[in-house]
Amino acid sequence: MFLAANLIIVMDNLFFHDNCFEEISVNNVFYKVSKVNFIMKGWNGPDLRNTFGNKQLLDFEGKPMFAELAVVRMFMNGGWNARWVCTYGRGKMNPFLLTRWEDDEYKKQEYVPIEDSFVVSEMKSIAGNNNNSFYGCWDVVAWKEHRLLFVELKRKGKDRIRSTQIGWFDAALKSGLSVDNFLFIEWDLPD
Repeated sequence: MFLAANLIIVMDNLFFHDNCFEEISVNNVFYKVSKVNFIMKGWNGPDLRNTFGNKQLLDFEGKPMFAELAVVRMFMNGGWNARWVCTYGRGKMNPFLLTRWEDDEYKKQEYVPIEDSFVVSEMKSIAGNNNNSFYGCWDVVAWKEHRLLFVELKRKGKDRIRSTQIGWFDAALKSGLSVDNFLFIEWDLPD
């Protein structure tokens, strides 16, 4: 089970600010991006045959799920639209958009397009400012009405932000978005 009170607040109020931040430096300018921390229960059921490179499986609503898709489901349960944005093995302007994972190969997963024109427009604008590339796009894009949020998930002590993700953040700022359109989720398993 998630300790999800903070994310639920984020879903109800895009401009949520906690006193927990992650700093990002872009061209020697430091930005404070809101961060929430989660403890996520690991999956103890039968293993999936395909775990997308041995990603950690979590128990979300009694189903095995990757952290990114669990967050997508949380947003969707809160009335938002959301997609896991995968750029692995894709052309730089052709991200793979997912809302679930079937126990099958990556290439056989169901692509779920974004149909809201303002989200598509914003993402294309950012990609345009990112050398015509979606590489570095944050893990999850979520939107509700005209509120847009990019979410990057990092497992505590195991992941860190990559230069391509900083490039996406910078490109988003150049496209007119603000730090309020970004959120870090740092997650871990219980002790």
